[in-house]
Amino acid sequence: MSRRCVALVLALWLMPVVAARGAEPPTQPAPATQPAEPAQPAQPDQAPEPAEPSQPAEPGGQPVIVPPRALGEARADYPPEALEAGVEADVVLQLDVLADGTVGEVSVKEPAGQGFDEAAVAAVKTLRFEPATVDGVPTPVRITYTYRFRIEQRVTPPEPEPEPARVLIARGDVRERGTRKRLAGVAVVLDETGESFLTDERGRFEIYGPGPGRYTLEVPLDAYEPYRETFEVAEGGVADVEMRLTRDVYSDFRTVVKRPRIEKEVAKRSLSGAEIQKIPGTSGDSVKVVQLLPGVARGAFGTGDPIIRGSSPEDSLTFLSGMRLPTLFHFGGVYSVFNTDLIDTVDYWPGGFSARYGQATGGIINVTLRPLRTDRWHGSLETNVFHAGVLVEGPVGDRTAVALAARRSYIDALLPAVLSSDTLDLTVAPRYYDYQARVTHRISAKSDLWLMAYGSDDELVFILKEPAGPSGIFGGKLRSKSFFHLLNGEWRRELTPKSELRLSFSGGYQRFLVDAGAGFALDVRLVPVNMRLETEWQISKDFILNAGFDGTVAPYDISYHGDQIPKEGDSTQVFDPSDFVRVDVTGTLRSIGPYLEGTLRLADKLTLVPGIRLDAISTGKSSVTTVDPRLSVRWQVAEKTVLKAFGGLYHRPPDFDEWDATLGNSKLGAERATQIAVGVEQKLSSLITADLQVFAKFMDNLVVSRDPVDDGVNYSNEGVGRVYGLEVLLRHDPGRRFFGWVSYTLMRARRKDGSGPDYEWRPFDFDQTHILNLVGVYRLGRGWEAGVRFRYTTGNPQTPIIGSVFDSDTDTYFPIPGVTNSDRQGAFHQLDVRIDKKWVFDSWMLNLYLEVQNVYNRANPEGLNYSFDYAEKQTLKGLPIIPNFGIKAEF
Repeated sequence: MSRRCVALVLALWLMPVVAARGAEPPTQPAPATQPAEPAQPAQPDQAPEPAEPSQPAEPGGQPVIVPPRALGEARADYPPEALEAGVEADVVLQLDVLADGTVGEVSVKEPAGQGFDEAAVAAVKTLRFEPATVDGVPTPVRITYTYRFRIEQRVTPPEPEPEPARVLIARGDVRERGTRKRLAGVAVVLDETGESFLTDERGRFEIYGPGPGRYTLEVPLDAYEPYRETFEVAEGGVADVEMRLTRDVYSDFRTVVKRPRIEKEVAKRSLSGAEIQKIPGTSGDSVKVVQLLPGVARGAFGTGDPIIRGSSPEDSLTFLSGMRLPTLFHFGGVYSVFNTDLIDTVDYWPGGFSARYGQATGGIINVTLRPLRTDRWHGSLETNVFHAGVLVEGPVGDRTAVALAARRSYIDALLPAVLSSDTLDLTVAPRYYDYQARVTHRISAKSDLWLMAYGSDDELVFILKEPAGPSGIFGGKLRSKSFFHLLNGEWRRELTPKSELRLSFSGGYQRFLVDAGAGFALDVRLVPVNMRLETEWQISKDFILNAGFDGTVAPYDISYHGDQIPKEGDSTQVFDPSDFVRVDVTGTLRSIGPYLEGTLRLADKLTLVPGIRLDAISTGKSSVTTVDPRLSVRWQVAEKTVLKAFGGLYHRPPDFDEWDATLGNSKLGAERATQIAVGVEQKLSSLITADLQVFAKFMDNLVVSRDPVDDGVNYSNEGVGRVYGLEVLLRHDPGRRFFGWVSYTLMRARRKDGSGPDYEWRPFDFDQTHILNLVGVYRLGRGWEAGVRFRYTTGNPQTPIIGSVFDSDTDTYFPIPGVTNSDRQGAFHQLDVRIDKKWVFDSWMLNLYLEVQNVYNRANPEGLNYSFDYAEKQTLKGLPIIPNFGIKAEF
């Protein structure tokens, strides 16, 4: 006999057992104590849960039998007469559950009469079962099923009290005091009823209540001071309520939500424009704060160009939304050339920057623009010791916004009163202005465009009291003028939810002019056209691909009269009129730089960013082509700890004069740097982060000056260099009251200007061993803020003068320099403080600040001034204590 036949026989033999288990009645519910409602359809008995199946029987053992289980409830119609009479009953049925779970034949085993039997049979025929199994095989069985008819007892709720009549009692709007910003989605609470009413997208609301009377509204909103307002409603009247909420803090800290991205940066540091406008010593200029970050050395007196990790200013590049910025600061570094109120963030890479950027061996600074306001028209007026400025912005239609800004200095009237005759032996009449005109347009939900015309103009005129230089070649009116006028734009298109295309472009006119009398003149005119095309594709949640290229076409015209232009280490160069040349150079600079970069995240902990960039640069007579592979790594070793590293190649082409056949060497190659760094980020709390980086940079092919007597070549690629050190940044992100940071850099920057035995390692011109910056801003409350900044840097290297030689032909003493950069200026240190007070009115705000630079009037050394025969020297002193008072009105 087969095993299946044995199983069927056993199933039929066990059927009474299964039936008995299915017939067990469930526990009856306790009777209701409340008056009964009309009865509902009766609820059936529920079959008990089957026992957990045991393990399959061993061959030759007893089969495993699992009884059927109902998959739902049977609903029977209660017999009307029995329901009316209040009769309850139990009907015991016998039914066959087939192998597919349906109900087969049904018979009444214990009838109840009065229509209960027929109703129970009809109901159970609609049931579906999980069929019985024997050794896991579905098997038909016969079971006993009890259907209980019960009249359900219900509690009759009391009649609800009628709601009082509600009428419109008030309407109004909720705005932010001072900015007039409409606050949408805010709950306005009517104290008398506790009911909340939400404001719409325009900040408007309507309040409904019982009728005339005195009411109080309350707005409980985080980041705003508590607000309550009481009003009265007359019979048939509606009150108009304008609610103006005062924000706890009016510093415009912004949070921008973007598509989730993989964190990939190793060396990048970003600061928001709002975070850094209140830092002392910067006069509210966001870009100047870069000078306080790790790795940035203090530049020479009167300049603001960034000195990044010991590199010359020419080794680093600055960008505005990815487009090359001609210059970063106005003369003297007093202010950047762009209005801070239009800036969103300032991104800074001291090294290890993405393959997106090329033609630089130092660092990168990229200034990004914030979105323009579209809710209404806004504006500001400002004035301080240095300049006055104006800004207006607002919407034009539903999709377009515009902004206009301009600043003009009047430092030409004030600076002569600050500088003493022993600081600079000249009369100074400087001035600057800048402007920006920007328009943004939302083409569609997936595409937008912005255009901006902007420019800057600086002019600085020196009137020398006495002729200077060999044979008095520098004398009278000395003029320096620098300006540019550009048009920038960017078009962005979202191709898919995970990819986008960006096209950026810029073009315009630039000029730099220096006229130092009859002996020296430089005039550079440039008409650059730049373009950048980029795409980003998030292939998966763990892989992003970036590709693109940037290109430049820049016709130039250079006129020069003078000696060889000084380079690194040439700080004591002697201007000999007999060696002066006059050169007029015209040409066109062309460059293209395609790049490819991927961001790969492995196991949510390790991120790899390999990239490669190719740059081809040509002036027609000279050209170079470079290839730069790069790699950065981030490893999240713990929840609050990240290890990071980067390495790669970086190239920079020669300058215009270095490539010129007359002034330089048309066969020069690009300078090269190999950069490596390792570091760790540690989150100490929700607001405090520590960052430590150890870095090194190895350079070769550096351009060096040489004596052209032998072969007529002024420059060669014989220099080598190395920079190494560590950077520490302890940063407190903006909180309710405080933000600030401490940064420290320990660094050595050395180079050799040749490979022969006559060349030794020497410091770079901007080698500063110790760089310390402490910054803190504290919100005192009631609109008061106070800040402090302290800076300390090792003095710059300098070349001493060890004697002089008299030239009777020119009646001039020529200096005899010592070993290049073998001496060093004294250390620089300075304390700056600032206090702000903001008054908030209903529709505008007024901010006053007092900033004091160099509080303890430190006479910082900035260089040396020698007598006519170099027998005596005097230390040039930096700026004394300078109070800066400013006022700004915003509406």
